[in-house]
Amino acid sequence: MAHFYTAEKLPKFIEEVETPSQARKHTRAWPSVTTVLGLVKDSFLDSIYIPSKIVELARDENLQDRPWQEIKDMTYGFRKHPWTGEDIPSSEFGTSIHKRIEDIFRATSVTKLHLGTTGLCPSPSGLTSKRSSLWLLSM
Repeated sequence: MAHFYTAEKLPKFIEEVETPSQARKHTRAWPSVTTVLGLVKDSFLDSIYIPSKIVELARDENLQDRPWQEIKDMTYGFRKHPWTGEDIPSSEFGTSIHKRIEDIFRATSVTKLHLGTTGLCPSPSGLTSKRSSLWLLSM
């Protein structure tokens, strides 16, 4: 999924804009770095790795009943959810980490955001991003 931000002094994530065509209709929406990098094609990934990985996953007996779109999404890998132990897409994990880092830089009270009475954030990457957040703040 593409990510877009406002073009202000302090950019803000625009949740309702998910595609370039929606961004064109929105006033002053700019793509994230990862969205721009996603437009740049990598010949190794596109021509060798992804097709090979799709074939490998499609031949897996445990995945025979999965639609091809789901198998394609699997080519980028999975991470273990810190609380449930279930596999979550790496892209979801990475997006969640980026969101938490953004929250840190925007927070007025880091203590309230990460160490408050509500405990750890319920996002899939809460544990990792909390560690990363504390590391960033220690610098």
